Amino acid sequence: MVKGLLAVVVLLYPILAHAYEIGTHQDLVAAAGRRSVVDQLLKDDLGLAEGLLTSSHGKTLERWLIDAGALEDNFPRFLNHFHNPLASAWSQAGLGGSVGQSSVVWAQNRNQSAPSWSWQDARESYFAALTKSSQSDRDRGLGATFEALGRQMHLIQDAASRSCPERSSFAIQLRDTDRQHQTR
Repeated sequence: MVKGLLAVVVLLYPILAHAYEIGTHQDLVAAAGRRSVVDQLLKDDLGLAEGLLTSSHGKTLERWLIDAGALEDNFPRFLNHFHNPLASAWSQAGLGGSVGQSSVVWAQNRNQSAPSWSWQDARESYFAALTKSSQSDRDRGLGATFEALGRQMHLIQDAASRSCPERSSFAIQLRDTDRQHQTR
């Protein structure tokens, strides 16, 4: 009950987070996918001649990545995109202390929602893409792998955002701590 009430308060109270816009997330995911070695690995190691342009359940693998980079910001998932490294416990390291999970925990949480896009889920989807007996099941696993990777990339982008409030307060505290040590 308290957690639900806190979520409503957070949504109604203006938060100055300066997060990336959806289009920026999509551009960053696309650029990262193109500049990584994944395209070549798909071609050389998995025999997928089209690489990132391989189709899986109506989308290219690149499109799975890009779309997932945008979908990760849907409600209520975005409540789990914050991390406060100064929190005394992991359960308090998320948005507002307890409104959402820390993004570090969220990325690994197999019970995110249905479906879950944790790192472990990405690994299981990849295993399915490599081992399932039917082509349809392998394609489904490959699409799910790239959707999970796109969502994981989104979380990394959010963590790297310089204007994230948790990062800013951490930087201020580090700076203040450094000043205290210099004056002693």
